Amino acid sequence: MPKDQMSPEKVLKTGALISFGNLFMSPFYSRLGPLASLTLTAAALFGLHETGRKQAENSSFGFFTKSNPRFSDVNTSIKHVVEGGATTFDRVFPPG
Repeated sequence: MPKDQMSPEKVLKTGALISFGNLFMSPFYSRLGPLASLTLTAAALFGLHETGRKQAENSSFGFFTKSNPRFSDVNTSIKHVVEGGATTFDRVFPPG
């Protein structure tokens, strides 16, 4: 797999983690409203982004890399969220 592509397994893990979080929050929708749900989802995405950013800083290619002109900050942020989501999913639901 080329370095620029995201792993489909990590994307699936991140989607499952966000879905579990929203499913957990569903009983509170009627009481707190959709704004609270969106706020909590945004906070979760921010937390996953920070976790993924820390994982990327610890990689061996992180120090002397050149920025790729094909990738924008949005793509980098999405990669951080996916990496953080996969890491958190593996911590919550350990494989094997």
